[in-house]
Amino acid sequence: MGHSLGKSIASFRQGLQEAQEEFSGAMKETTEASGPKEANVTASPPLSARTAAVTPEPALAEPAVKAMEN
Repeated sequence: MGHSLGKSIASFRQGLQEAQEEFSGAMKETTEASGPKEANVTASPPLSARTAAVTPEPALAEPAVKAMEN
């Protein structure tokens, strides 16, 4: 039983290795076929500049707050 399990694990590892090699080859072919591209990357603005201005809710008048509490 242990021998069979060992053979199964070895076979699985071999299949996994072949799949990884095939995937890597396909990715390399795709990258080469698309050709080099120039990176047109611009720096992102700081987080504070990307967030929308938040306006606070209008404060309730004192009488309205007291009416809500009652």
